[in-house]
Amino acid sequence: MKRSIVLTITTTIALTGPPLAQAQIGSSPLVPIAAQAQAGTTATSAQVAGRVGDAAGRNYFAGALVRVQGTNQETSTDREGRFNLRGLTAGDYTLEVDYLGYQTRQIPFTVRAGERASIDVALQAAGVIEQVVVRGTRDAQARALNQQRASDNIINVVSADSIGRFPDGNVAEALSRIPGLAIARDQGEGRYVSVRGTPTEFNAVAVDGVILPAPDSSTRAVDLDTIPTDIVAALEVTKALTPNMDADSIGGHINIVTQTALDTGGPIVRGSTGVGRNQLGGGTNQRHSLTLGQAFDDERIGVLFSASYADTKRETDNFENEFATIDGQIFPIGVEFKDYELRRTRYAVNGRFDFRPNERTSLYLSALHSMFIDDEFRHSMVLGYDDYAAGSTPIIGTATDVEVLKELRHRKVENTINTLTFGGAHEFDRATADFRLSVTQAQQEYPRRNYVEFELGDEPDIGYDFSNANKPVWTTPDGAANRLNFPPTDYDFSLYQLRAADSEDRDFSAEANLAMPFDAFSAAGSVRFGVKARLKEKQNEEDRLETENNVVGLTLDQATRDSVSKNFGIELGNLFRRDLIKTFGPQFEADADFVSIPRRAFTSDYDADQDIYAGYAMTTLDWGSTRLVTGLRVEHTKVSSNAFRFDRQTNLAVPQSSSNSYTHVFPSLHLRHEYSDDLILRAAYSTAL
Repeated sequence: MKRSIVLTITTTIALTGPPLAQAQIGSSPLVPIAAQAQAGTTATSAQVAGRVGDAAGRNYFAGALVRVQGTNQETSTDREGRFNLRGLTAGDYTLEVDYLGYQTRQIPFTVRAGERASIDVALQAAGVIEQVVVRGTRDAQARALNQQRASDNIINVVSADSIGRFPDGNVAEALSRIPGLAIARDQGEGRYVSVRGTPTEFNAVAVDGVILPAPDSSTRAVDLDTIPTDIVAALEVTKALTPNMDADSIGGHINIVTQTALDTGGPIVRGSTGVGRNQLGGGTNQRHSLTLGQAFDDERIGVLFSASYADTKRETDNFENEFATIDGQIFPIGVEFKDYELRRTRYAVNGRFDFRPNERTSLYLSALHSMFIDDEFRHSMVLGYDDYAAGSTPIIGTATDVEVLKELRHRKVENTINTLTFGGAHEFDRATADFRLSVTQAQQEYPRRNYVEFELGDEPDIGYDFSNANKPVWTTPDGAANRLNFPPTDYDFSLYQLRAADSEDRDFSAEANLAMPFDAFSAAGSVRFGVKARLKEKQNEEDRLETENNVVGLTLDQATRDSVSKNFGIELGNLFRRDLIKTFGPQFEADADFVSIPRRAFTSDYDADQDIYAGYAMTTLDWGSTRLVTGLRVEHTKVSSNAFRFDRQTNLAVPQSSSNSYTHVFPSLHLRHEYSDDLILRAAYSTAL
């Protein structure tokens, strides 16, 4: 278990805009009210609830700070702009609503014991900047800044409008713009995300609060290049966990927020389309998206659908040197030159249905299907050094008896992420209860992963020169620099291999929470309890077959085309034919010598179950401008797994089984002090596994 202590100071500066006409949202008057109350049951305390939005009634504000002046009662609005403050005694009060970029409003109201005052608030934009400028910046920054400002713990938020300003095609690339996050790239595109410098598998990734499984069989890190940015409403990164969050997030918790039809006060119609051409290789790329949403029946029902499609054809090249320590010095021991030709397709569809039978109850059903297909040809030349001529140094020298290989790999990988979630919430007079049920599935499938390999008959001596680290030079025995285009007739066929793999990760989770207000230590507060069960099943199956028998008499001349590889100006001979495996593969696979590799096939297969049962308790206390959130989470984990151990002596795969269980307690403490509307100090202590 790793504990982390984080201290940060956040400063926010209000945006400004022109005054807009005052309007009303919904059916409630937006002027000071004496009482618009709903009869309670037997409760003696009172409460005030409502919704906050703009003057046009089109946008509702998440993260607006709502206070009852003269008390310790304070909260922030949810994603639909709703708020609810409980624990008031009967009397006259003033409600204060504060949102960056808009004028702060004070609204007097009166509430009687056992009643619920309802106040919907329309905010006017502040300042004198042209309206078009305000609309262009407020959505991009104010929403995210208000959520960060109002949050109890340390988070960063990026809105969809901010994401749309940049050509980020997937969620990983959009997250790279958040402080403290870095991404691992593949072929120039972001794939995995690291938070606060931790390994990528040390971070949880969720969609609307539901933890996602990982498609890749070898890691718990989620391939975020599978999810396009076009379906995202906001990205939230939590860097200090509260007890109501899953504890498997040492680095942080990444939440991908999708839009709902009830986030705004009108229909949602948004689309984009774009086409382009990649400079390297001249491949085309295109990207299209469409979002449709509508609220019905006085915003009691909301329906939203979103779809996204992207496709790109690109070429990349690189070379990778390998080094090792020899006699106390770091020598190059080989290099691999790679030319890639690839096509990447990414699409996603998601939908959400919201139902509010009354002001106190809400239900929703949401689903997401996202898929990423990477169809890739890799042309490789590999030099493996055996020894060194006298006088060779790590910088300049001659490698002797160099093994030279030329290889074509055709790999197609399909990553899929699916989620289905049903949830809801209900406000009682003295408490709020919510629940969520979800089923998620991630799959990574390699329908085919083929290799064709040729080996140079002779093992030449090749010179290397790293005097210019940015432009190394390799020299062949005839003195030619960076011309490694050996005659095709000097190569012999050495290998044909086929791999196929399928990995699947399935999660089921169920959770329920209860929150209620209370007063203690002269502070207004609330206490929250919750339980959660998260059941995971993951499995992987891989097959590898190969042959060294050249049943078709394939030569390198037959296997290549006229196009020449000039990887960073280094001549490597002709590139392979893209139809090579499609043309000759069936003949290799029909040969009797095309057999399985047991060691590789069995040791990659496994299945594993992980069941986590959790409970937590946390309390929030407010003293004016100071808020304290503390509590603890308890998680009990049960793990079981089955795999194989390969015995090289007997050439047999031996089944292996394992199981374990353990319990951990995760305390946390979060302090938030608001020196002013624009200066907030936060300190946090949190624990994670």
